[in-house]
Amino acid sequence: MKEIAEPIEAAFDARANFKNSGPTAEARSAVSRAIAMLDSGEERVAQPTSSGWVVNEWLKKAVLLSFLFNENSRGLHHLLAHGAERWTALWCDHLLFQS
Repeated sequence: MKEIAEPIEAAFDARANFKNSGPTAEARSAVSRAIAMLDSGEERVAQPTSSGWVVNEWLKKAVLLSFLFNENSRGLHHLLAHGAERWTALWCDHLLFQS
């Protein structure tokens, strides 16, 4: 997992620079692999434990980066480049408490 998580963490930290240089091939590959793991059910962004829900931060970041890399939404691009953490926390809370 570390070989996938590390490039995702680095890309997320450098996301404000993507406007000028774009993400690395390593970051794109790691995000694609993480999304495939989520799609297959091999991994989950959040998991229930005996002490409550635990968020896999690197997978949460992979989901957010996938929107940025694929340019699915101009508004989301702005959120990712400028403070996505608060938005993500609110979104995750919304999803968790819907079910």
